[in-house]
Amino acid sequence: MLPAAAAAVLKNIQPYFAAAAMHSSNPTGAMALANEVIEHRPESDENVAWLYNLKGSILYESGDFLGARRAAEKALALNPGLAQAHLNLGVVHGAEGDHDGAFNEYATAAKMDPSIAAAHNDVAVELNNRGDADGAVKEYETAIKIDSNYAMAHSNLGNLQRSLKKDREATAEYAEAITEYRRHLQGYPKDAAAHLNLAFLLRARGDAMNAAMEFNAAIAELTDVVQNEPRNILFRKYLGDALAAMQKYDDAAAAYQEAIDLNPDAIAVHRNKGEALRMAKKYDEAAAEFRQVIKAEPKYALAHSDLGLTLGAMGKHDDAIAEFRAAVAVDPHFAPFHENLGFALQTAGKTDEATAEYRKALESNPRYSAAHVRLGRLLGAAGKRDEAIAEFRQAIDADQHNAVAHTDLAVALKRDGKVEEAIHEYRTALGIDPNYMVAHENLAAALRGQGDNEAAIAEFRKILAIDPSNAAALRQLKELGIGDQ
Repeated sequence: MLPAAAAAVLKNIQPYFAAAAMHSSNPTGAMALANEVIEHRPESDENVAWLYNLKGSILYESGDFLGARRAAEKALALNPGLAQAHLNLGVVHGAEGDHDGAFNEYATAAKMDPSIAAAHNDVAVELNNRGDADGAVKEYETAIKIDSNYAMAHSNLGNLQRSLKKDREATAEYAEAITEYRRHLQGYPKDAAAHLNLAFLLRARGDAMNAAMEFNAAIAELTDVVQNEPRNILFRKYLGDALAAMQKYDDAAAAYQEAIDLNPDAIAVHRNKGEALRMAKKYDEAAAEFRQVIKAEPKYALAHSDLGLTLGAMGKHDDAIAEFRAAVAVDPHFAPFHENLGFALQTAGKTDEATAEYRKALESNPRYSAAHVRLGRLLGAAGKRDEAIAEFRQAIDADQHNAVAHTDLAVALKRDGKVEEAIHEYRTALGIDPNYMVAHENLAAALRGQGDNEAAIAEFRKILAIDPSNAAALRQLKELGIGDQ
C-alpha cells in the first residue's frame, strides 16, 4: 500500500496511478477516488478515460458486467486508442459468451499495444475455441515472451499442448505455472485468488490432494477477508467459486447471495449462484436466477445456455431448445452452444437437426472433441459404423485424454468384431479415468466374452470397489462362481 502522504500527492498529480495503486488492496477506495476525479475533472483530461477503464475492471471483478461494459465503452469514447479498454471490453464480452465480440476486442488491443501480454493470452484462448491450435500456441508463446512469469499463459499453453499429445511440453508449462504461483504465494501467502488459481491448475493436472489443500487455503483466506471487509463483493464471489469447486454447492450459493445483497446489479454473480443451485439439483431456483440475468441482459449467451441446461434437466426439452437457440443467435461461432443445442434436439427425438448442429459445432471448431463424440454416437445409432468410428478417432486426435471418446470407440470396435482393439481402448480410457464405470463394465464384459475369466473377475471387483452395490457386477461374479463379494 502507498504511504498516506504519497497517496495524497498522486491523487492530485496522477489520480489514475493513485487509484490503480489502491485497486488490489482497496477496490472500494479505488472506485471512490475514480468517481471523485471523474466528477471534478473535464473529460478532456487523459486521466478520465483511464479512470473509466479502471472502474470497468473493478465493476467486472464484482460481477457487474453491465456497468463494466458501459465504463469500458465510455473510456473508448473518450480515447479510442486506449488498448487496455479494448482488452477489458473483450473480457466482458467473453464472460457473457459473445466470443466473436471478445476476439475482435482482444485482437484490437494486441494490435494497438503489442506489449500487453494479457491481450495475446486472450487472443490465444479465442483462437483455441475456434480450433486454430497453431495460432493459439503462437499467441501464448508471445504472451510468455513478453512476461515469462505469466502463470495463466503457461497454464493455458500447457492445457493446449496436452490436447495436442505433446505431454512433455505440457508438463513443462504446467511446472512453470505452478512455480510462478508458488513463488507469488511465498511473498503473498494470504492472496486467496492465487491459491484459487493454483488449486484449479492442480486439479486439472489430476493432483486432487494438493488441489484440495489449495482450495481449503483459499476458503480460509477468503472467509477471513469477508469477515474483516464485509462489503468486499469480489472476495465473496471468490469464496463462492472456491466452495463450488469443493462441491459445497449450498454454501457456494449462500456466498454468492451475500455478494448479490451488496450489489443486486452483479448479474454475473446471479449466474454463479444459478450454477451452484443447478449443481445442487435445485432446478427451479437455478432457473429463476438465470431468468433474472437474462431479463437484465437479454444477450447474455452463457445465461441462455445455462438456463437451457437447467430446463433440459427438468425435462422441459422444447424450452431448453429455445434457450440454446438464443445462445447460438448471440454467438453462432461458439462450438459448445451448437453442441448443447444438438443434444437437446437429440433428446427431443429430432436426430436430423441434432446431426446438423453437431456438424456446425465442428465447423466452428474442428478440434472440439465432445462434438465428435456426440456425432459419432448418432452415426453409430443410424448404423453408420465406419463413420462413427472415424468421428471417435477424430475426438481422440483432438483430445487424447478424453476417456469417453476412447470408450465409445471401443464400443464401436467391439460391434465391428475388433474385440482386442476394443479391449485396448477400454484400458486406455481407464488409464485416463480409473473410476469411469462405463469403461469398467464394458471391459469386464469384453474380457468375459473372450473367455478371460480371471481378468474379467478382476474388473468386476474394481467395479465393486467403486460401487459396492453394483447389481450387475455381483450377478456376474456369482455366475463365475465367486460368490458374495
